[in-house]
Amino acid sequence: MIWSAMHQQQQAKLDKSDTQADRSHADIAPPVRKNSIGDPSAQTSPLIALVRPRAPQSARSRLAVIGGVIALAVAIHWLTGGRWTPVLIGVAGAVSLLALAPPLAWLAKPVGAYAGLWVVFNALRAGADNTDWSDQVLGLVPRLEAWLAAGHLPSAWLQDRFHEANSFGWHDYGLTIVYLSFFIVPYATAGLLLWCNRRLFWQYTVATAALFAVSTVSFYVIPTSPPWLISDVAVQGDFEPVRRITESVLTSVDLPVQVFSEGSRRGARTSEVRVEPNPIAAMPSIHFAATALLIGPARRAGSGLLAAIVVYVFLMGLALVYLGEHYILDLLAGGVLAAIGWFLAGCWLAAANVAP
Repeated sequence: MIWSAMHQQQQAKLDKSDTQADRSHADIAPPVRKNSIGDPSAQTSPLIALVRPRAPQSARSRLAVIGGVIALAVAIHWLTGGRWTPVLIGVAGAVSLLALAPPLAWLAKPVGAYAGLWVVFNALRAGADNTDWSDQVLGLVPRLEAWLAAGHLPSAWLQDRFHEANSFGWHDYGLTIVYLSFFIVPYATAGLLLWCNRRLFWQYTVATAALFAVSTVSFYVIPTSPPWLISDVAVQGDFEPVRRITESVLTSVDLPVQVFSEGSRRGARTSEVRVEPNPIAAMPSIHFAATALLIGPARRAGSGLLAAIVVYVFLMGLALVYLGEHYILDLLAGGVLAAIGWFLAGCWLAAANVAP
């Protein structure tokens, strides 16, 4: 009995010692926090709410979104007389694609940023042909170019030697294709960069935004008639006539593309789709600037691709002058803007610590 009582007393002391040690350890160890993802009653942080999968939308709701966007696009097309048809087609197509394929939702930010640049840019430059001083400055750039070229416009000189009215050679069709590639290549390049190199995509997008901003200011300050519009009343009689070969080639193959007729910047539109919101936005050449901008990312891809891009840029410049779309001065201004925009975009991304 005595031995048993002593044993129980000793065991009680040991249990008390263990209990005190556990309490001491609990005071030192950090408290264990519950995982808010697994605990529905816990308050959800914004970050968790962002990464937590959302309930998938039903097919009916996605189709409703597509139908609403298309209906809005048709309404704007009807109310504006088709002025924004190309833009509306692009926006409706992009929204429909994202609605039909929810896994592609991550594309909304980059695609929206790049496409939004073009939408805003075209909307802003559309009003640059209504300034009070436009008629006084339309002929400044062509007069300067003619003075630098001994009294002749390069577009007229090229057409006199290599083009016959109502007759088209292989070079007419080839350079027209090069000219029209502008409506595909910049967007395809942005998509390729987004897929392969996010940093280059954002540098390309920021550089595009920079040249758009400067160009928009120029369109308002120095509205410029392109060579094919040189017979406009504001500059009539000063230069040799320049034909718009692009329009003639497209008409000859019955493409439903609507362009401004020669000699008129506001009237005589005969076909179905508008492709330019402002015909007197020639200085600088966005066609050439956006094409020259391709040299920036091409430098990272190797000498072969870079050489091909340089040839493409040269052909675009030749097409723009020969077809009567731009002056050489427009091209020089566009090329300088592209180079400066690419450099500044790279500096900005480096300062923002965007990883390559």
